[in-house]
Amino acid sequence: MEEDYDGAEKRKFKRVVFSAGDEVIGVVTWPEHGEEPFAYRVSDIGAGGMRFILTREKAPQIIDFNDTLHLREIKGKSQLEFVAGVALEVRWVIEHEMFEHMVIGCEFVNIEADVQKQIDAFVETELAAKNQDS
Repeated sequence: MEEDYDGAEKRKFKRVVFSAGDEVIGVVTWPEHGEEPFAYRVSDIGAGGMRFILTREKAPQIIDFNDTLHLREIKGKSQLEFVAGVALEVRWVIEHEMFEHMVIGCEFVNIEADVQKQIDAFVETELAAKNQDS
């Protein structure tokens, strides 16, 4: 049987991964679940979207694919303040009842080209800095 996967990265955009120690936090609201703001750890960001890690207790009861989140602010990386106000859609969720945390992958919705370029430039700068530290 032939494998389709060739090991190549399938993403359109590069992304920068943050460790828990980086303390990058995204403050979001879920319009489908009220306007209460939630603070989630940002696992990574790229020009196409971002990934959050959150505890079950801080998650809405039901998370549906295509749910919309509104990013109110990003804390811990002042260079990303310009991303505030962007809408995201849930594209995938990884969760299991045995684990305390869940991961949510979100795609930016109707993001302006200039904002996308700024995110891409931020990612390139962060990746270059991480490569120098290695």
